Amino acid sequence: MKNESAGPSDTPESQLERWIEASGPHAFQAIVDLNVRGLGDTLDGPETGIQCLRCAKVTPVGICSNCGSTAFRFGLNTIVCARCGTGSASYKCECGCVNPVNFQTYRRKAKASSGGGCFIATAALGSASAPDTLILRDFRDRVLLRSTPGEAFIRLYYSVSPPVASLIGRSASLRWISRTLLVRPVALFARYWMT
Repeated sequence: MKNESAGPSDTPESQLERWIEASGPHAFQAIVDLNVRGLGDTLDGPETGIQCLRCAKVTPVGICSNCGSTAFRFGLNTIVCARCGTGSASYKCECGCVNPVNFQTYRRKAKASSGGGCFIATAALGSASAPDTLILRDFRDRVLLRSTPGEAFIRLYYSVSPPVASLIGRSASLRWISRTLLVRPVALFARYWMT
């Protein structure tokens, strides 16, 4: 895979403003698990990077040197081209440090705004990158948004859920109830539906 550098004027400090930590260890493992099973979204090479553990510079994954694709997936301790399967377990930074592909180094480009979120799951679980939240987001994108009734449900959910999520987020009891009786069962259903 071609490791494209960002250019000579980019310093690690300016890059950190544009690249953000993509996930913690549990969310990263959930993404890997989904990708290994052929589920989950592909990663966009130019929007995905590996941060150097020594100098903090982010190297974009870029394009596959074998087939030219920009679509990637995580494998077990690797990042692989979604088209041809060519992979890499590490990326070498300009400073010479060889960096592994893992949750400590995985970065994505910051976006001005995120597409609709899983408001209730995020409030109940305390994180937009919790494994169950990622499963629900994947279910929304892969199943619900591909049908007219699913799209209608998502529109309704986005109009109703922000104030509900705000209420849930302020109460430990409501977080527990939502997590136990709503989010986890629905995520379990979504996981089985997609397998």
